[in-house]
Amino acid sequence: MAIAVCWALLLGVYLFFLVVVPQTPARLEQASVQLDHRLALWRWLISLSLPKPHGSHLLAALIVAVLFAFAVYAVAILAARAVPESRRLLAAVVAGAVVFTSVAALALPNLDSDVYTYIATGRVAAVYHRDPYAHATDQFPNDPYFRFEQRQYTHYPDIKLPAWMPINVGLAEIAGNDPVTGLLVYRGAFALFGLANLALVLLIVRRLRPRRVTEAAISWGWNPLVVLFAQSKVDTVMVFYLLVSLLALTAARRQLGVFFMTLATLVKLLTAPFLAMLLLADVGERRWRRLVASVVVVVATVAVLYAPYSHTTRLLARHFGLAGTAGAGGTAANGGARALLLLVGVCVIVFLALRRERTLPEELRVWALIGVAVGVVVVAGDFPWYLLTFLALAVVAGDLWLTGALGALGLLSLAVYERHSDSTHTHPLPHLSKVSFGVFVLFLAAVVGALVGMVRLRNHRRALGLGASAGIPENADTLRD
Repeated sequence: MAIAVCWALLLGVYLFFLVVVPQTPARLEQASVQLDHRLALWRWLISLSLPKPHGSHLLAALIVAVLFAFAVYAVAILAARAVPESRRLLAAVVAGAVVFTSVAALALPNLDSDVYTYIATGRVAAVYHRDPYAHATDQFPNDPYFRFEQRQYTHYPDIKLPAWMPINVGLAEIAGNDPVTGLLVYRGAFALFGLANLALVLLIVRRLRPRRVTEAAISWGWNPLVVLFAQSKVDTVMVFYLLVSLLALTAARRQLGVFFMTLATLVKLLTAPFLAMLLLADVGERRWRRLVASVVVVVATVAVLYAPYSHTTRLLARHFGLAGTAGAGGTAANGGARALLLLVGVCVIVFLALRRERTLPEELRVWALIGVAVGVVVVAGDFPWYLLTFLALAVVAGDLWLTGALGALGLLSLAVYERHSDSTHTHPLPHLSKVSFGVFVLFLAAVVGALVGMVRLRNHRRALGLGASAGIPENADTLRD
């Protein structure tokens, strides 16, 4: 079966990113490589003596691996669209996603360093009983996790929003003083959130489009960004709250949906536009009682989450000012451009929210479209995990075009990220020149064009009545409640 072949190919390329890439020269400079011998699985992976490309060969291997991963992923989605739904197929697809999640959670300890920063900041409260928003981790240089942190993050207090902090502190208390145990605890927790996200995606899609559940399982659970980053980034928690909010909205539990959307926003501000559109929709529909109730939910949630920390007003201003400033180390020019983009974005969101009443599936498409627009800005940097939130929206919206657009953005962003992460002063990788990057984009456009052509051809065959042999009704694409 084509889907099984795609799974095997994806497992191979994911093992390249999770096992081979951490053993390349630049990654071996990370302090966390000292933990390689602490776990039998890691010792065995190191003993395999797999080929470790470097220099231009490594860059070529990374680009080929990124292209290959997204191409196979796209083929798997199209294959799922071509076969009828069945419980056995869905179970197999979900099992494949569980394997991907497990492999990523057990990857070598120097795959990503953000998790050590999470643990260290959580320990400021859990172990040292200090306010993590007022005390930087370099005030505790003897902490067993301090040496594994990236030094650019140790000299200022945590900037993560407070819906993440109780989870972080709780996990830090469980993790204890052993870095290996702490790493596995955090990765395990992220993996559980990731599997919960997959379950939530399936529940939402089953309510909105029951004939597209397997496709949604592949679109989310097999996505390269989900596999490579969901087990190590706080965005996984934000996506969890977002999906719980959407599930509540599908059940007409609006205030519960507003509550969880507020929690998502208070993990990261990426979901703030969607919370705003929920509130503005009440304004457009002149449902003032519902608006007041929603505002009360938002204000109460913010108040409760910020209450435990000192200088609450200053902390609020600091957090909600992140969206319109250049951030640490930014220039005034960048800050001005970012503020202008924020102003334009606010105007667009207000216009879309007040324009007309929409069904939930239509609203999800609009949100996913906003995500694509924001994703274009994300690709300019090397933060591909920022796209996870918008990918979740596109998948539950069931829009193949938006999922494809986010896949293309994810491909470009992952390529930039991998080149940046595997290049240091002592082991530099060649730069992606304008010519080579242009060829890369043209090749990507050709791949996307070919996939679009395949979809159009299949739709044309279905319109001629040939699609019935695949067991897919012609009205399977409808998104209306």
